[in-house]
Amino acid sequence: MRLPLSYCQAPRPEAPRSTERPRSLGNRPTPLRDRGLPLATVSPSWAYTLQLPHDPRAPGVARATLRTVLAAHDLTQLSPTAELLASELLTNAHLHTRGPYALRLCAADSGRLRIGVWDSDPTVPPVFDAVPAPAEPDAEHGRGLHLVRACADAWGAYTLSAARGGKLLWAECGSEPDCQWGSLR
Repeated sequence: MRLPLSYCQAPRPEAPRSTERPRSLGNRPTPLRDRGLPLATVSPSWAYTLQLPHDPRAPGVARATLRTVLAAHDLTQLSPTAELLASELLTNAHLHTRGPYALRLCAADSGRLRIGVWDSDPTVPPVFDAVPAPAEPDAEHGRGLHLVRACADAWGAYTLSAARGGKLLWAECGSEPDCQWGSLR
């Protein structure tokens, strides 16, 4: 399953390529500036996709992967909220579909993370379309996407074309812990 490029960012134009051959420096590698390549002045944007089988252990594997990605990009402060968002979206995909699903992690703006979960069911849960009714006090299910709405800075859903199939639910979190626990009551 390949997610649309627009999900994370717009395509970037390629840097112009030089037709000159770089001068040789003996056994030393040619510096980037001599190859006509731009030098990076900011961190490049990044995105990871983890394909998951329909297995009850898959959400745990995905959360471990999420922690590793956040540590690699020095975003560990996002771990509590990001893990909650990912866990709820992944569990929803596992419980309500029969096929595989995927976790997509993208750098949003500076210090922000976009978490997306693709699954094969094209039906977007009603909680993503309108303000949902609260779950019954003694209900065992029905609170996960409420948590996503309360803790994410932004959220949304895409129904994918018939050729790709399914849907993508996404949520964003930023550098400040943002979970509005009071709104969950």
